Amino acid sequence: RDAYVQGYDLALTLYPGAVEAFDRALTADPGFALAHAGKAQVLMREGKAAAAREALALAGFEPALPSGPPPDEVYVVDSPFGDPGLIYAWRPSASYPTLPGTEWGLVLIAFQGDDETVVKTVQRFEDIHDATVNGERASWIPVPHVLEIETDAGFETFSVQGNVLIWEVADVTYRLETSLDRASAIALAESTT
Repeated sequence: RDAYVQGYDLALTLYPGAVEAFDRALTADPGFALAHAGKAQVLMREGKAAAAREALALAGFEPALPSGPPPDEVYVVDSPFGDPGLIYAWRPSASYPTLPGTEWGLVLIAFQGDDETVVKTVQRFEDIHDATVNGERASWIPVPHVLEIETDAGFETFSVQGNVLIWEVADVTYRLETSLDRASAIALAESTT
């Protein structure tokens, strides 16, 4: 546990040695999912997407990502179902315009579970519109909303002025927070591999 805490401290302060500290934690407990995910976050930030995906696979949960640039950050969060969820975040770019209310251009939340639970957290059901991703049922929510995220780094609440697309593939539910329009968000969701 001490090596995991040291790894996270180093990752948060951007000092070198975080990957090595996470590796020490994993030597002590090869099944320590949070250490695998912490290592993946550091590797992703260093532009080592393949190594980050390998670390996430070892954590036991590796959702599909949309085509295009790799995410700039990866976070492990508690899902509503008790299993860890993952948040991928991309900085604003020409492809992913700023998501008002956040520092990001795109946020993809993925967890194992049922998309009905995610939709039920919306305040007004009339704000939920039917959509389709790869021929399967999805939900489009084009209204401002609050996004609450809790990670090992702390708890943050964002007042998001963007859109949400929610869909499910196998046992993984995806929630895409974006300022993209509906057609562009669906196209991005359909590009997940």
